[in-house]
Amino acid sequence: MTRQWRVYHTSAVVLAFARYGIPVSTISKALVVPESAVHAICLRGIREGDLIMMPQEHNELRGDYLREVTKLREQVEDLQERIRDLSQKQGGDYKDFQGIAGLTDHEARIVAALVVAGRMTKERLYYAAYGTKAENEQPEPKIIDVFVCKVRKKLARLNVEIKTLWGTGYEMSREHRNTMLQLAGRITSQSEAA
Repeated sequence: MTRQWRVYHTSAVVLAFARYGIPVSTISKALVVPESAVHAICLRGIREGDLIMMPQEHNELRGDYLREVTKLREQVEDLQERIRDLSQKQGGDYKDFQGIAGLTDHEARIVAALVVAGRMTKERLYYAAYGTKAENEQPEPKIIDVFVCKVRKKLARLNVEIKTLWGTGYEMSREHRNTMLQLAGRITSQSEAA
């Protein structure tokens, strides 16, 4: 069996790279062809309908990516602020739970999150307990299991239970959430909780 080798013209290879958005300077370096020649081939390809648009340069791409990243960061910050506002409005202000059954600051944050949501993943509980600290300041994710174990012992005296959702997270029933809200002074009776 004989192999057939195809011979491609430089212009065909340039246009193939350009269709994938590879910058002109990169095509030039890869094919060892002057940038002016690559640019001219791309312009001809646009005129002849073989190429839709001129590929962007690295600097242009970098600027686009930086603008997009900045926009996404702003959106994340807005969403985090909205989450904080909602959690405080819906009973998630952990300070009301501090001291109940001897709950510490982080334990109270976890209880507040469960009271608000009822069911949460370990990752969301981790965020509730630690927020968005720098990576080097954050403890291991397994710490949530330790906190939940301690919280369970403390809340058992109040007949409040946190159930494990195997493989995902934890859950607190409506009845137990209402009990915690009563203890925090958020509601005064069970009829108010319904």
